Amino acid sequence: MVRRMPISYEDFRRLPEPDQFKNEVLASLERMKQPENLLEGCAKYVAEEKREGVYVVVLEYVERHGQSSQVVVLAAQTLLLAWNTPLYCKKMSRLQKVGPDLKRLFEANAATLDKVRSKTLGQLSGEDFVKVRDLFHSFGSCDSIYWTGASKALHVANPGLFVMWDRDIRTMYHMLHDSHDPSTCYAEFMRSCNDIAKSLAACTTESELSLRHPGFEIMQFRRTLAKMIDEYNYAVIKPIAKRAKASTALSQAS
Repeated sequence: MVRRMPISYEDFRRLPEPDQFKNEVLASLERMKQPENLLEGCAKYVAEEKREGVYVVVLEYVERHGQSSQVVVLAAQTLLLAWNTPLYCKKMSRLQKVGPDLKRLFEANAATLDKVRSKTLGQLSGEDFVKVRDLFHSFGSCDSIYWTGASKALHVANPGLFVMWDRDIRTMYHMLHDSHDPSTCYAEFMRSCNDIAKSLAACTTESELSLRHPGFEIMQFRRTLAKMIDEYNYAVIKPIAKRAKASTALSQAS
């Protein structure tokens, strides 16, 4: 099976002004290091994303029933089926495989997951990024889960550490590094998120941010910093990707 890269060299060449978008991403990530800007992005996410209830139910289920393999598999499967619907609609055979595949992968990677279970975003060191890369490779190489699903499944297993992504977000972050290997790409994405978390920790705490999050009053659910960074990416970084696509289409049409 031929697997696509996070973003190909051809995609880069199609961008009419790649430096413009790269600089915009860098500026947006720098702004995220300030708590008020992070929360502003989260507010936009809450206003725009209507599937958040699924996430809250899934994570509360894990919190209440513990981190047993059965609980995590069911929770991850529920989130993937709800949020990655297009992947399964395109190829229904994946739908039947996702549960068994998640069970197999969580069991096979239990030892490595245990080694990073106590880690939260902002605490990662060099060896930790190797574990992150290897875990992502294991999950992302599975056809029924793939790259976007891998980040979600790992987030369910450790919501304080793993940051979720989708195609648009990984395309924009990919401008910041050179590797076209999907697993290394995710590790570099996590390195960027880890640096942002360190900067935020100098200004505030995750607990304070979770209580100030605009969705807390609505759902009484405390989000992790990893989830809040995902929300900022959705609200701020994803639109940059959409503008880049529109600019690319306009350039090709002219």
